[in-house]
Amino acid sequence: KGKNPTFFSSSLPNVVAVALAIAVILIIKYTMGFVQVSGSSMNPTYYNGDILHGARKFTKSSIKRGTVITSNEKGETLIKRDVALPGVAVSWNNGVLYVDGKMLETTYPEMADGGILDNGVTVTLADDEYFCLGDNRNNSIDSRMFGPVKFPQIDSIIVDEYFKMPR
Repeated sequence: KGKNPTFFSSSLPNVVAVALAIAVILIIKYTMGFVQVSGSSMNPTYYNGDILHGARKFTKSSIKRGTVITSNEKGETLIKRDVALPGVAVSWNNGVLYVDGKMLETTYPEMADGGILDNGVTVTLADDEYFCLGDNRNNSIDSRMFGPVKFPQIDSIIVDEYFKMPR
């Protein structure tokens, strides 16, 4: 006589498939993420609506000057470029940013506003702080407004563009 399959043995493939799907979703969620650009603060590099791929697993040594990061500032996800690493001094004078007293070479426009760096103020970054700016220097809410970004605030480092809006 043939055996009748039990509920468990007939459901096992479905249970395994669901468990694998959950595992894949969790791995993606905690190791990489996608973020959509909102606004113009990263123009001309990224535009409103672009979707970027960010790595959520990273170390302090993964962040180099020029790395684009996402961070959380008062509940809002921001996308900015790191321009100064921990331990350096940042200052601003006549539209130019200085890192450890040396003019930051850049192709971005001069900054009309130094924010917290106005009036000759120099900010020396702690060992877990990064100074981050939008590429659209004169239309960006960034470290000039809210101060350095602390390492625990960084959600991801951008590793690739997933989708660019038509230009």
